[in-house]
Amino acid sequence: MTALRNWIAPLAVIGTVGCAGPGPALHDYSVRPLPLAQADAAFEAAESALLEFGYEIAAREPAAGRLETVPIESTEASSSEGVSLRTARLRRVAQIRVVRAGDEARLYCNVSVQQLRTEAHRWLAFDRGSSDMPGQTPIEREAGTTTEQNAVWETIHRDKAAERAILTAALERLGGDAPPGVP
Repeated sequence: MTALRNWIAPLAVIGTVGCAGPGPALHDYSVRPLPLAQADAAFEAAESALLEFGYEIAAREPAAGRLETVPIESTEASSSEGVSLRTARLRRVAQIRVVRAGDEARLYCNVSVQQLRTEAHRWLAFDRGSSDMPGQTPIEREAGTTTEQNAVWETIHRDKAAERAILTAALERLGGDAPPGVP
């Protein structure tokens, strides 16, 4: 019983303390500190930087300090040793957050690169394995939906170079040099 109590006690502490501080999770964003006096201007500077890089604003919430862009879609060919294997539909979505916490402010940026994974999703979603349920034909599965509704965009990585470029451009608009990032 003592061993079980020793194992459960740390879990209770983790559950009550939590691990998220104010603002977005640091591991999902590139972050730059701001002087608190520039927090309001940082939102406008970030929006201007996104527009400069060719993004279109989809969601603009100044009170929450949040900007999100319309996905920019592209097609890229993957290759191995000079042989083209296939093309992949990719898109990039940028999100900027201006967060005030106490007497400091931070500018967060995330650029997600997503890949269209419709076929993989379709196979996994309808894999019955050893189930005794009857299978469905493709027409039964997709008769009531369009191709766009069946599309699944999977985030494959972050474009950290684009994040740094957007943050640098936003901070330059504020009239200062880009300070180093916050870990």
